[in-house]
Amino acid sequence: MKIGILLNSPLCSSYAKEFIDWCDAHEAMNTILYMQAQKPGIKNSLYIFCWKLIQIFENPASLFSKKSTTNISNLTKNFENIKYDDLDLLITFDFKETILPEASFSKNGLIFFHSDININKRLGPLGFDEVLNHRQSTSFSILHFSGNESSYNIIFEGAFPTSKSFSRNIKGILERRNFYLKNVINRFIDSAILNNDFQKIYNISADPFFPILKDQIRYISHLFTIARSNLYLRYINPKQSIFEVYYSRTNWQKLNQKKSIPITNPVNGYFADPFLIDQGPSTYCFMENFNFESMKGSIAVCELNEDTYTYLGDVLEEAFHLSFPYLFKYQSKIYMVPESCQNKDIRLYECISFPNEWKLKKIIFQGVEAVDSMIFAYEGKWWLFTNMNPNKTSDRCSELFIFYSDNPIEGDWKPHSENPVIVNSQKGRNGGLIQYKEDLFRVSQKQGYGEYGVGFEINKIIHLTENIYHESLEKDGAESLFSDMIKSHHLHSNNKYTVFDRWDYKKIK
Repeated sequence: MKIGILLNSPLCSSYAKEFIDWCDAHEAMNTILYMQAQKPGIKNSLYIFCWKLIQIFENPASLFSKKSTTNISNLTKNFENIKYDDLDLLITFDFKETILPEASFSKNGLIFFHSDININKRLGPLGFDEVLNHRQSTSFSILHFSGNESSYNIIFEGAFPTSKSFSRNIKGILERRNFYLKNVINRFIDSAILNNDFQKIYNISADPFFPILKDQIRYISHLFTIARSNLYLRYINPKQSIFEVYYSRTNWQKLNQKKSIPITNPVNGYFADPFLIDQGPSTYCFMENFNFESMKGSIAVCELNEDTYTYLGDVLEEAFHLSFPYLFKYQSKIYMVPESCQNKDIRLYECISFPNEWKLKKIIFQGVEAVDSMIFAYEGKWWLFTNMNPNKTSDRCSELFIFYSDNPIEGDWKPHSENPVIVNSQKGRNGGLIQYKEDLFRVSQKQGYGEYGVGFEINKIIHLTENIYHESLEKDGAESLFSDMIKSHHLHSNNKYTVFDRWDYKKIK
């Protein structure tokens, strides 16, 4: 298959070069590089110069990075030659309307990476508008233009958490852009993806390569505001996010935060990520116990009573951080899948003597940076829901991965065919699981503007098979039922008790 990649500058970024190298090494592809460089006018040259100065101010190390760009002008052909090359597919990272006529010379048209199609008039390049306007997430899309129609096919959409600076925000997008482009290209090669019935849009405009001077000045002001706020919180009035766990003797549908009972935090830390399990006549709450001195979490437990609780202390500790102590029962035994991302694995513990004694039963996956994993039975199979970043970079709040097995303890875990099944920082990360009557609900976290875990949603699982996953929104944390649940990122219920956590910026005593 003959693939064309269109570039707009002889200076190729390290991210673009990695994608080009992947295409070159792909046994099913023959790759041709094209160049369509444009000379900016005098006015635009001034804007570009100022924008580059701002980016250097944000990230001085970029001046000295030898790997940031590579001059590949000697490897490219003039874009006008595309009509002679009999391409099967054309790909570009930066969409411009001027390339549409030439896209018709590619048998299967043009695939390109683009920003959020719901923002009609963008103020700057991908990732800039979201930072300047304090949007909670930065969305992207992968589109297809056939050359024979006036519409565009939406092949893929996703969203990542917005950082408070453009350099960090665009870095997070570019680190994963290649992964999703590769997925689309492989699907196209394997199954003629472009014949699918995709949603169509009829109007789209190119992302600006730089903001106008007015918005650059606004952005500089934004940077100084963020810097001043960081200095104030670090040196003048130092605070950090502190979680608290609450419980209420009711099911999650009747929860009232004001009537919930707080579990007192330890002196040198806090509790978070509560999960419930019934054992005999009692209900126990397992939770993360984060310690400020060691800067890591262990797993603690307390026994709940109607209006009181008994704290029983730590029950599981490792040399690395543990949190999110998800629990399930199988063949009359109790198991725990705590988050052990710091150790780069997903591990399974078996309870030897409840609730205090646990032993490592199995390491499910090694060499992964996974968070907030949950194992449960559903319609004859066992399912593992977990959050991972396919590029193993810092954001693990956007992608939901699913695996399945016939046996949760001894069986092998196979990946869902649509992994990742969700790519959205507003609902990708797990925040709990609720069984209510015959239905199963996944609690999902919402990420804020530069903040972690500012809210949650409750989603009903509608369809789950090896090839399909579909959930629908049941309750939003912003609804009146949860009106006081701001800055809550976790909820669990056994329909007798409901537990959740909240956080706020506080001083460490």
